Amino acid sequence: MDEGLANLCIVTNMTTLTKARIEKNIPKKFSGIFHYEKAIKQFFETILQAIINSIDFNVVKAFVIASPGFINIDFHKYLMEKGEKPDFTVIKNNKSKFILVKSSSGYKGALNEVLQDPAVLAKLKDTKAVKEIEILDKFYKMLTVDADRVAYGHKYVMEARDNDAISDLLICDTLFRTRNFGMRKEYVKLVDSVKARGGDVYIFSRSHVSGEKLNEISGIAAILRFPFNMDYLDEKEDTMEKQREEEEAKEDVEEDDDKLSDVASFVHDDDFDKEFFDTLD
Repeated sequence: MDEGLANLCIVTNMTTLTKARIEKNIPKKFSGIFHYEKAIKQFFETILQAIINSIDFNVVKAFVIASPGFINIDFHKYLMEKGEKPDFTVIKNNKSKFILVKSSSGYKGALNEVLQDPAVLAKLKDTKAVKEIEILDKFYKMLTVDADRVAYGHKYVMEARDNDAISDLLICDTLFRTRNFGMRKEYVKLVDSVKARGGDVYIFSRSHVSGEKLNEISGIAAILRFPFNMDYLDEKEDTMEKQREEEEAKEDVEEDDDKLSDVASFVHDDDFDKEFFDTLD
């Protein structure tokens, strides 16, 4: 959330649902503290109603309030005060589930960083969603410090599999829904192969914030057991591309020669033609 903007989201093991998006114009404090506080109160009231109507506190493990600045602290204070009233005892009864964390913005795009906050991870440590966020974070950190210990993209992950190099496989469920039946079978075999060799497999949901981030890098990635430089795949591809270009150039030259030959067959030698027709006489 931020001043005038709030996204109420439910994060499950398989998906991220936006239950409400609240927007309200908040005047600046210098325009008058009375108008500012009135607008903030109305903003908080709207969020509270959305929470009461959308959230089942018997199911959720934690309720995270994240924002830049101190707006989340102000909203939490407002919730606790409301929780003392008879109509909002559900807030008071579940106050231990509320967690305050910082975020770079109030937009949904900040959700991934919110879920990586240590306080959130500690609260949700046994859930599938957090395990996926942790392994994805581990992948990106490894990519930064030791790129040879990770792979992403179909070609590189399959090469790592063929060399028994995969420790952790990260794969998005969208790949199992491709219309190419052969590719679907290949991904199923990949998962079975990694498990059979003692590796761990994490299947991300495309509807989850972590799945969205994995899809940004092709939807498939792996953390490797050992450093494995696969630059030779690019070199091999470059060589094959060069060979294809040379073959195409050679074919173009041969085609031009054939055209010249065809044209030459229609070119007449005047002296020959005169001699030929003289013999006919």
